[in-house]
Amino acid sequence: MKLFATVPVVLLALMTVGLSFSCHQHLDRYEAGVGDEVMVVLTLGNEGDFPLDVKVTPTIQEGLMTAISETWTLELFPGEGECITYPVRGEAPGKYNIFTNVIYTTENASRDSRFKCGDQFNRMLLIEDPLTEPN
Repeated sequence: MKLFATVPVVLLALMTVGLSFSCHQHLDRYEAGVGDEVMVVLTLGNEGDFPLDVKVTPTIQEGLMTAISETWTLELFPGEGECITYPVRGEAPGKYNIFTNVIYTTENASRDSRFKCGDQFNRMLLIEDPLTEPN
């Protein structure tokens, strides 16, 4: 039986785009063992005066995996918020930035606004190999 020591830490990252949309992202922990699941928590908010059409897609880099391959599509009315949670799992030891692609459009906009929502302080997910001895 393998035991993994983890330190649960919740750090709320804030990235505000324009005057009407906000994205907060954090992980349920920032240290995990290979094969352990870590939850990404994304909170979206419409702080403007117009409804927003929003698309959210996880960005998964090599060394990580998720069972989620879908894009969430939602409409946020003024003053509304939505929380999306999805799992990631470390497949290889290393440090990883976790980003989520977000696209939003107002009903009267002719083009989309795109950005990556991530940790404000660039805090990374550390995936450790339980078979490797710490220094």
